[in-house]
Amino acid sequence: MNLPAPVPLDPPPGDPSALADLVSVVTGAAFGMGVLDAHLAGPATSAPGWLGADATAAAEQVVTVSDLVRRLHETLTAAEQRLRLHAQVLDDARTRIAALRRDQAEDFAVAWTRVGQSDPALAQPVIRELEEAETDRRRAHAAAVADVLDDATATAQVLDGATTGLGGTGAPGQEAAVLANVAVLLPGWGDGELIARAWAAARALDGPVTADDIDAIAREGLPFAGAATYAGALLADLDEDGVRWLLVHLGQATEPSGIVAQWLATAFGAASSLGAANGPLRDVLDARYIDPASTDGTADEVVFGLTALLAAVPATAGGVRNETAAAWGVQMLGRERQQGVTATDRLRRWGRDPVTVVVDRLAAAGDRDAAAVLLGGREAWDALLARSWDDDGAAFATLVRDAAAAGPAGEAAVRSGLQALGTGLSPTDVDVAWTVDRTTAAELSPALGDAVAAHPGVVTDALAAAGAGQQLSPTEDAALRGLGYLTLDVATAAIVQSAIDQVTGAEPLDLAGTDPTTPARAVAIRSAFVATREYAQRLDHAIDGYLAMSDAVDRQFSYDVSLRFPVFAFSKIAGLFPGTSGPASLVEALVQGGASLVNADGSWALAPDNGLVFDREDAAAAVAPLAPGADPATEELLARQARAAFDRTAQLLGHPEPPAPPDESVPDDPVDLKRTQLDHVPGHD
Repeated sequence: MNLPAPVPLDPPPGDPSALADLVSVVTGAAFGMGVLDAHLAGPATSAPGWLGADATAAAEQVVTVSDLVRRLHETLTAAEQRLRLHAQVLDDARTRIAALRRDQAEDFAVAWTRVGQSDPALAQPVIRELEEAETDRRRAHAAAVADVLDDATATAQVLDGATTGLGGTGAPGQEAAVLANVAVLLPGWGDGELIARAWAAARALDGPVTADDIDAIAREGLPFAGAATYAGALLADLDEDGVRWLLVHLGQATEPSGIVAQWLATAFGAASSLGAANGPLRDVLDARYIDPASTDGTADEVVFGLTALLAAVPATAGGVRNETAAAWGVQMLGRERQQGVTATDRLRRWGRDPVTVVVDRLAAAGDRDAAAVLLGGREAWDALLARSWDDDGAAFATLVRDAAAAGPAGEAAVRSGLQALGTGLSPTDVDVAWTVDRTTAAELSPALGDAVAAHPGVVTDALAAAGAGQQLSPTEDAALRGLGYLTLDVATAAIVQSAIDQVTGAEPLDLAGTDPTTPARAVAIRSAFVATREYAQRLDHAIDGYLAMSDAVDRQFSYDVSLRFPVFAFSKIAGLFPGTSGPASLVEALVQGGASLVNADGSWALAPDNGLVFDREDAAAAVAPLAPGADPATEELLARQARAAFDRTAQLLGHPEPPAPPDESVPDDPVDLKRTQLDHVPGHD
């Protein structure tokens, strides 16, 4: 008769000796921190023998050290108490299990004796009794082990939670975070430690590394990336080429490494706070990472790499600063403008467009200075105005309003916007196309109008010069034409008109020495604005005509390529064979005549010009309020000056005319016609 196998009664997890050693070490550390805390208390807030700023800095460091020591003492004391409690739980469980093992040994010894001395039939009650005892022991053993495991979990939570006062989050694995926090608190020691780690990370990247290697380096360095000392050392040691290499690495991936992007983005954010002068770090922070002229895909990969950084960590969480993001946006737009295509269209790698990421990020931030950086140059405006926007230009408009509030930098941004809106509209801009998306311009008009009203000086000088008949610079001419286009929106025109009236009405009206050839400044400004509005109304109709012509040419070109040219070729070939030329000629005639039926003969209908009309008498009416209650002679002098200023501005801007529709005859060479017509269509290539 066999007895059942004994239930395993292994000791609970945990080494009492090792735990006792740990308790001893932690107790000693807590005692040491307590003694140090007592020494630092009271008069330790001063640095005897130190003077001036050094004494202040030393005293502040002593206070910091004292606070850190106090927190360490409290943390270590709490840890020591919890570890002692766990040691008691472990000792109790081991004692209980040892008792179970003794009982088990005795029960089995008794059972063997009784079974061996009795009849097998009489041994069954003995075996059942032993099995019941084993079942009880199994439960008791499981309970003892569970007590240890539960207490171990609670102890681990206490130990992990102790890091919250030292820079950790209370989660497991906070060693690096605590080290980074202490390094910042104790720069005398910490700066060297952080610099050494940053250099080690940069050196580790300088060699053959896999994507997993790069992730591991970034993961190890991420807890330190928010420390300015580490971040500055890392970026300076990587230098511009090393950072660009990492950007390409991020941009090449369909799904960029989040850990690498967070690491580098946090480093850029922290390093920017150093205010570095000229040197390797400043070179990295101010570098032009995007080559606008490069024709290969590397520059576009850099664009996507920068976008990964901007998307990885918000500026409010320590990521790339808004002004840095704006500067990168300028680089993206410069390349887009020069290449004539977006990075997304070239690579089609990610779902989000890089420029949209920049615009949305800055619009959400409400950072005036950053908005002014992005919109400070005409090149960025050119690319932004050439785009269409899924949000109906809402984020773009927000940036315009933010930039306008940035003082002198905002004024420069508004001026650049008007110049971009008007570049390519002058008859002298032979080699410059007008690339503005008309829908975008319409969506942006209210915001840009408000910006002009906030900075009327960006237009009043050009208006005054135009009204006086002075030669305008190319940028002034473009801004004036952009202002005119802006006034196509009636509400925007009213806002700008009000601002101009307020500025000119506030200036003293001195008519001494003025005449129609030399008008008063206020008269010249108001009259030139009326002429500018008249120019814009005629321009709008002219553009409609050119677009109608372009569409007609497109329809004709498609018809010719798909039908007319193949039939023409067939007719020529058929003529080589007797008896086939007649049917071929008939088909050719049908195709020729069918072009007009499907509106593909290159003709178009010019819609009537229903725009507003402004003339020199409107200019005279606009200046009358400058001298309320004036005598008839003064009124006439103002009117004559206004008419002359209107005429001079109108002559300077010209009178845009739409292209005349062709006659119904089919041109000899539709390909040449398309090329010629498209050369005159603003915004069409």
